[in-house]
Amino acid sequence: MSSLDRADASLLLPPIVAALITTIVFAGIYLAAFHAPVPHSMPVGVVGQTSAVESVDHALSLGAPGAFRVRSYPDRAAASHAISRRSIYGAYLTGSRRPRLLYAGANGSGVTATLTQAFGAIARRSGRALGSTDVVPLAPGDSHGLSTFYIVFGVVLGGFLFGQTLPALKRRPRVPLVVAATLVFGLLAGLGVALLGGSPGFGAIPAPFGGALALGGLLACSVAVTTTVLVRFLRQAGQLVAAVLLVTLGGASSGAVLPSVYLPGWLHPLASALPPGVAVRALQGMSYFHNDGLTAGVIILCAWIVASSFILLGVDWRSRVKAVPSA
Repeated sequence: MSSLDRADASLLLPPIVAALITTIVFAGIYLAAFHAPVPHSMPVGVVGQTSAVESVDHALSLGAPGAFRVRSYPDRAAASHAISRRSIYGAYLTGSRRPRLLYAGANGSGVTATLTQAFGAIARRSGRALGSTDVVPLAPGDSHGLSTFYIVFGVVLGGFLFGQTLPALKRRPRVPLVVAATLVFGLLAGLGVALLGGSPGFGAIPAPFGGALALGGLLACSVAVTTTVLVRFLRQAGQLVAAVLLVTLGGASSGAVLPSVYLPGWLHPLASALPPGVAVRALQGMSYFHNDGLTAGVIILCAWIVASSFILLGVDWRSRVKAVPSA
């Protein structure tokens, strides 16, 4: 092999290694999280007398140890209220001729299947069939409950691509201009989310237009500016870190396909810290669950944006101060 061939090979090795690591990490994390998903302490309600509640709790503990955490409610209205605010994922009504499951279809078909299987088994033991009522149904344009995942993943991917492109420009722009460009990108991305997901588009996300626009913009900006910081300081390694942290770990822990109660313990904390997870919960909360998770989501997304922007501005200011004496 000539020296020229060896030089070309050395140039090709880093992207091969980075792509291979990304592939293995992506596949490994998603398989570990979702190859056999089961809930962990999923909050559910039971309506009925104390003895009936204790009996259902005992049956759930035997059938699926650690999967459910039972709460008692005095009547159907109280249980439905808790479901509509995502305090619980479903409720089992006892004390009637036909036991009934209350659930929120907006939580996705996976949650519905889990609840139906668990409480259906309890109903069958008593020789009765289980009825069901969807307290919070999905939007007509989102028949399988996957639209939130597609929208959030698309915004995260766009923010990642935008963030890794800016540091690679031949002429590095001033940091204030980078921050301004990121804000413009976020505004346009949020507008795309609101138009495509809402009633002007597919009608899959029933959140208010302004809320969807703002939340989509904050998500896009947080991912873009964080990626910019990582690539600015770590170069090619920063692209890998951003891909693993924001795209892979962020997507796996987002709760868009299955809620965070299905995540393994090592992945669960990321759902409430990384931009994709807090954005998913806030968007679902705006759409179906009386703004559940919205305030926390906005605060966390803004924190990512502000912290990353200050890092960029601080480094830019420091470099300009160092350049003054030499000039």
